[in-house]
Amino acid sequence: MRFTIKFKLAAAFGLMLALLIGTMGYGIYSLGILNQSISDTIAGPAARLEKAQELGNIQLRLTRAQTNIALSENQVDVAKYIEASDRNLKKFEDTVAWLVQAASTEAGKKAWQDVQTDFQQIQTLDRRLRELAKAGDRVGATRLIMVEARAMTDKIEETINTRMEANRDQMKQADTDTDVLYTSTRNILLGVAALAVFAAIATATWIAMSISNGLNKIKLVAEAVSIGDLDQNVEIKTNDEIRDLVETINKMTANLRQIAGIASQIANGDLTVAPKPLSDKDTLGLSLESMVERLRGVVSDALAASENVSAGSQQ
Repeated sequence: MRFTIKFKLAAAFGLMLALLIGTMGYGIYSLGILNQSISDTIAGPAARLEKAQELGNIQLRLTRAQTNIALSENQVDVAKYIEASDRNLKKFEDTVAWLVQAASTEAGKKAWQDVQTDFQQIQTLDRRLRELAKAGDRVGATRLIMVEARAMTDKIEETINTRMEANRDQMKQADTDTDVLYTSTRNILLGVAALAVFAAIATATWIAMSISNGLNKIKLVAEAVSIGDLDQNVEIKTNDEIRDLVETINKMTANLRQIAGIASQIANGDLTVAPKPLSDKDTLGLSLESMVERLRGVVSDALAASENVSAGSQQ
């Protein structure tokens, strides 16, 4: 199979292009995964952590509102704090419902469902608290807040803290996963880059050596021919333009050897040789042919003169 220099260069460029496209494609793919991972983290554990923190704040405001209900000295204040309690109860209910839907594990979902169940008890305690406050029983209302409501609040707070820690762990795991992905992508890209550099150097060296070796052999033949040594023949293994040039040089050397052989025969007095010019532009061949014809004429004239002299002497 013929591998020309153009083909070698095209193959090397094609390999570099393929590596570049492959590297670019893998880089885009990895960046897409990394971007999706970040998006999932923001939409998942980060969002759930934010909502859990928000639920904790709502619980604090709800506890404050219920405490104010228990400590209110008049019905105007009781009504005002009941309104604040209603707002926080609604926010608490909506936030817990969101957390149940957004839970990524069965354990998380069950934990928030337990909070929903506890919230129903909180609502029951809130109704009892309002009844006591409206009846003016501040002592009973305070006892309800400090004993029963406190126990339920602590339980919910513990669940919130547990789920917040679980979401923090998920965020840490996501961070670890993205670090692993980044390291893997970096190593692969560096490996492909190193492979591309190695392939480029190897290909360039291969092409340069094949050209250099061929030209060095041609140079040796040319130097030998320049000092009259025509017994030279170049052999080369490559099948490209350098080989074409070597074959042309070998052909030229063979033609010169042929002409030198004809000249040697003529020098030895053999005028029967018939030089054949290679083309109408073969100056050396044409000159040699003309020289042989003239020598033949001279020899013919000499023979004729010799015969005339011999005939005259016999008379």
